[in-house]
Amino acid sequence: MENFLKITRSPDSMETLQNDTAQIKARNVSTHDLLHAISKLKWLILIFSIAFGFFSFWFVKTRVLTYTSFASFYITDNASTSLTVPNVDTKTLDGLLTGENFNRIYQLFLSTRTQNYLIRKFHLMEHYHIDSTKEFSHERVVNKLKKNIEIKKSPFNLVTITVSDEYRYLAAEMANEIISFVDKLNKEILIETLQRKISIYKGLITEIQKTNLQRTKEIENILHNMNVAYAESENKKQTTSTLLELQQRMSGIISEIEQSNTELSRIQRYNLLSMQMLKQKNIATMVMIQYATPSSNSLNPQALLVTMVLLLLLMTFFILLLYWKLRYGVYFRLFIRR
Repeated sequence: MENFLKITRSPDSMETLQNDTAQIKARNVSTHDLLHAISKLKWLILIFSIAFGFFSFWFVKTRVLTYTSFASFYITDNASTSLTVPNVDTKTLDGLLTGENFNRIYQLFLSTRTQNYLIRKFHLMEHYHIDSTKEFSHERVVNKLKKNIEIKKSPFNLVTITVSDEYRYLAAEMANEIISFVDKLNKEILIETLQRKISIYKGLITEIQKTNLQRTKEIENILHNMNVAYAESENKKQTTSTLLELQQRMSGIISEIEQSNTELSRIQRYNLLSMQMLKQKNIATMVMIQYATPSSNSLNPQALLVTMVLLLLLMTFFILLLYWKLRYGVYFRLFIRR
């Protein structure tokens, strides 16, 4: 029964097992053995290395490395000078105040409206190889776009926008287009703000004129009362007291009219300036310093260097793999046969 359950081996398999066992006991891989193994696979290694090199060079150049183009412009707040109303709450008039211009322009660069315009204008879904039918495709293209755009501001209101892309001409065109589109949006906002300010100015002017008219009528009534007091005076002391009181009231009203007229004059000047700006479209708040141009630098040296490093790593891995096969391949065959 024991003989029946024994697993018998053929003489050939026993001889192979003995040979493998002998190889395990004395297996040292020399440089000559390694070179001999490489020479047997030299054509396969050569063809694979050339194919891998071409693919790596293309992938690194078109998918990893990018060209950069930058454009710069100066932000001026000239449109905001002398446009605030004294003694009036200007919170509702924000938009042309000093310092607001840069904050608004910066937010416009990061706005959804600008991002959607660039995605449509340059077909970024296809350009970034993103399937528009898949979920979160829009978020992916927006994140990619944000990574490729950088905005920096100097202490002197000089803003530089840098765009990176695998195509040099597209990077330059996109940088210039962003500035042009944001400038257009900014002017639209400024025009709306001017129209709102003009409407408020007109309301203030009408209110001040109405108030001054009432004050003028009140002065006329005071003068009439003073004439009546002179004509019907019986008690000189009482008449003098009444006249002094009327004169004080009239003096206060005249002072209020003078202040109102000063404020009215200034508001009318602001209104006229706003109307002139709106009519002439003289609201240039972004002055171009340098337009973006295609980068003249070549990515070939960088791509070639990266490719050489990748090939070196590949050859190192291949040599280690051959060494492992020569040194430990017997163990693997022995394990399979068992």
